[in-house]
Amino acid sequence: MLSLTIENPRMLNVFSIEAGCGFLPELVNCIVSGKLLANVNCQNDPFALARLTILVPNQRTARALRQCFVNEREDRGRIAGFLPAILPLQDAEEDFHLFDPGLEIVEPADALDVPAAIPPLERQLVMTDLVLNWARSIGHSALGLEAAESLLVSATPADATSLARDLLALMDAVQREGVGWEGLKNLVPDEYGGYWQMTLAFLRIVVEHWPEFLFERGLMDPVARRNIVLEREVNRIKSGKAGPIIAAGSTGSIPASAAVLGAVASVPDGALVLPGLDFSLEPESWEAIGSFNSATDQGVMGHPQFGLKQLLERLNITRADVRRLGEVPKQRKARLELLSSAMRPAEQTHLWNVGTAPDPDLLKNVCLIEAGSEQEEALAIAICLRQVVEDPDKTAALVTTDRILARRVTTELRRWGIEVDTSAGTPLLETPPVVLFRLALETLVSGIDPVKLLTLLKHPLAAFERPVADIRAMARFFELKVLRGPRLKPGFKSIRTAINNARVEEQGEEVYSRFDQLGLLIDNIEDIFNPLGELLGDLRSASLSEIAKLLQPLIEDITRDEAGSLRQLDRVGAGEQLLAFLKQLSDESSGRLMLNADQLLPFLATLLAPSVTWSLATRRNRIMIWGSIEARLLQADCMVLSGLNEGTWPGDTKTDPWLSRSMRAGLGLEAPERRIGLSAHDFSQAFGAREVVLTRAQKQGGEPSVSSRWLRRLQAVAGEKIMTGLRDRGQKYLDYARQVDTKQNSKTVSPPCPTPPVSRRPTTLSITEIETWVRDPYAIYARHILKLRELDPVAMAPERSQRGSLVHDILHSFSTSWTGGYDQAAVNALIETGKSAFRTFEDNPEVMAFWWPRFKRLAHWYVLEWEAERDENIQLRNSEIAGSCRFYRKINFTLKGRADRIDIQKDGGLAIVDFKTGQAPSARQVLPGFAPQLALGAAIARAGGFSAISSGHKIAAMDWVQVSGGPKPGQVKTGIDKKSGLDADGIVDQVIGRLEALIDTFSDPETPYKSKVRPMFEGGYSGLTDHLARVKEWSHGAFEDETE
Repeated sequence: MLSLTIENPRMLNVFSIEAGCGFLPELVNCIVSGKLLANVNCQNDPFALARLTILVPNQRTARALRQCFVNEREDRGRIAGFLPAILPLQDAEEDFHLFDPGLEIVEPADALDVPAAIPPLERQLVMTDLVLNWARSIGHSALGLEAAESLLVSATPADATSLARDLLALMDAVQREGVGWEGLKNLVPDEYGGYWQMTLAFLRIVVEHWPEFLFERGLMDPVARRNIVLEREVNRIKSGKAGPIIAAGSTGSIPASAAVLGAVASVPDGALVLPGLDFSLEPESWEAIGSFNSATDQGVMGHPQFGLKQLLERLNITRADVRRLGEVPKQRKARLELLSSAMRPAEQTHLWNVGTAPDPDLLKNVCLIEAGSEQEEALAIAICLRQVVEDPDKTAALVTTDRILARRVTTELRRWGIEVDTSAGTPLLETPPVVLFRLALETLVSGIDPVKLLTLLKHPLAAFERPVADIRAMARFFELKVLRGPRLKPGFKSIRTAINNARVEEQGEEVYSRFDQLGLLIDNIEDIFNPLGELLGDLRSASLSEIAKLLQPLIEDITRDEAGSLRQLDRVGAGEQLLAFLKQLSDESSGRLMLNADQLLPFLATLLAPSVTWSLATRRNRIMIWGSIEARLLQADCMVLSGLNEGTWPGDTKTDPWLSRSMRAGLGLEAPERRIGLSAHDFSQAFGAREVVLTRAQKQGGEPSVSSRWLRRLQAVAGEKIMTGLRDRGQKYLDYARQVDTKQNSKTVSPPCPTPPVSRRPTTLSITEIETWVRDPYAIYARHILKLRELDPVAMAPERSQRGSLVHDILHSFSTSWTGGYDQAAVNALIETGKSAFRTFEDNPEVMAFWWPRFKRLAHWYVLEWEAERDENIQLRNSEIAGSCRFYRKINFTLKGRADRIDIQKDGGLAIVDFKTGQAPSARQVLPGFAPQLALGAAIARAGGFSAISSGHKIAAMDWVQVSGGPKPGQVKTGIDKKSGLDADGIVDQVIGRLEALIDTFSDPETPYKSKVRPMFEGGYSGLTDHLARVKEWSHGAFEDETE
């Protein structure tokens, strides 16, 4: 372990920038003005900065500091110039990535002889393989578990990856904190559970054999190597060879980093700059925070000054030895002192009540937003940030550790055309190149599902060696002509068959040419997917290196355009990271892992999950979204500190799957609450801004939330009266949020009343369209005059209408082919007919599970109860016959239709039958014209409009036959309303009279095609027609569902 030795602590150059100043901007100002290092004269020496080295905690800080130097130069009206060397110490766990093409760390020249660090991705894969083999080898017997007890270890590659990542983090923590593994054998006494005994056994194997593995490869663990490199850097700094050097922003929580900080502070041309050391906390409370050697109390480790206090003790100095930088206005300084008091260690909280109550003006520029939900919190924050834009001289920053909240706020800001970048970057999994990569794998794993292929074709980066505009056009054509309708089976063969079938239904050389182009594209896609498909076909497993060697050409062929460019894939950013990832995966060292097609995507997604990418934009925004690190080191005029709930900020203490809390303590590792102390320090730094907005959601995920411990401490010190003032000032943002989507001065919209000329009005309608004509004339206008048709959904799942068509087809086929009696043989014949028809749905388990049993029940009822009982009265059955009749009115009108069944009885009467798989109408709906199908079919039959039936027959019966196949398989409902006093012919006469009146009414050019004329019988809204008529805009909920 690298030790920290300070020969003369009183000679150390240690500074602290006051909280509330904005750490990095103030640091740049102090460097440029010469306040920090007198021998760095930026005013007279243009190369002064070029000779300077600045050490910062991590990559994100390095990026932010570079931008601060650029901003400072622009503010002085200078564009060109040299920047100092800004190097990250990499002492933050969140900066760990599997790959980072542009990573720079502290690396002295004499570190070249140190063995290289094992590449992070290779390390992850090797450990994943170890964990996976271990997980697969253990079972209930190894743990001594009962049969009913669950095994808490997963044996999938994706879960093994997560466990391996946690194990590597544990190994890094041991090396980083210099505690060693010596105490491991004594950690788990016999009384501990079997799970911890098992993890201990595996840890002992890893600890014993992992160093041997690294030694054989001539490699080192990254943290162990960094400790050696930093030790040499310490010697280099102390020797004076490093030149002017500054260490800034680090709290020295890692021993190796603390040694570097001490070395920087000990040399004449070095300076250590701390972030926000609290000089106001009285000595008693300062000492109560705890000491470096014995601090194990969770509450102490959660104090915002815990890390800085430990660093000062390592340096063997006191707060009096630290020089202050930056000026904070008196009012804001008093506000920070109030927060410092609120954050006192638990044993010092008795001092909260000492003295007078706090001055309410201390928090006059602070407000608290307590939103009802996370979405309301995001909208209120967006409104607050939007308000800042009104002042051209102000800046604002949202500080949050919640990526989802940040994304919601970003979305809400787009209402006003405001685009904001987040300093935490974008998860690599959500970037366009990786989304395309995942879509390609999903398409492959699905067996080339047509819908997933369509999604891939629509991705902005997909090109397939064609102009992007052509690919988008072919994707739309593929969707419209091939995929809209019943779901296709996966596979290129199924897709080609569907394309050929669709081609037969079209006409014209132009559309044939587009089908040909689509066919060539499908051939091209098959050639691209075939190599990987053959490797992983039939659930075969292959090594990860073999798979990766085919993944890179796969994604490159998908993105390559007609000019050979890979579009965004080969550019700096997410595309470059993805290619680097695939290139490293193809290395032979990853060949140990064996994966099949189903395991591939979850495994790769888990592997990529921690990685992020950053925007390359360098614009100076006045609205920013920062993580907690930036809150510590940067400052805006208005700081919105959001997500202030327990579990969000501060976050939950992570449970280690390898060591319990007591086991970690026994090994000498810091408690998980150490990160809460870092978060508390970040919060305290941001609290010193000119304006502060605190926000939280009272419910998260629909469940009540608990406010952050820091808010509760602040309330305890400030008192309820002051906190009520904070809430009152934040209420205006909630009021705005609740009003922003409320309709203001809405105007009533009149329903459409189109009156097309009579020459354009339909003169032929079907029986079923007459009901629509009565209820919703606008639907007839849209279909027959505007010639609009509602498109089928893509990959339409079987629905009720298809079930009705299927049952109708089966009954028609049976009726026309069966000539025997209606007994069990007829039932068997009907079921066989059904089996042939249901083969279309063999690949749809839902249909076979629900529809087929219903049909079999129906078959017995249909034959043995319905047909058998009426067979002796039937002379001839006519199934699915088409017919028409003409009405000579003001216009000549043709009524056409197809009857499910018209049976001629032995007495010459006609029985009109309409099969219904759903709910049948009532007889009362026939006369008003709301369900006229039976009567209109009878009218055509009586007039001789069906070729198989002569005119002059009387109507004996009009029945709906429900053929649901449910608990009551079938039911007959008459269409003759006995209360009307009319027989069937009388009802037909009445319905014909109403139809003739309807024809005459719409022969008048002044008669409009209104929407929803009979809304009470329509049962809600229905798709395209109601959308076109803008029903929801003028109905105002006037329509209610009504069942007869």
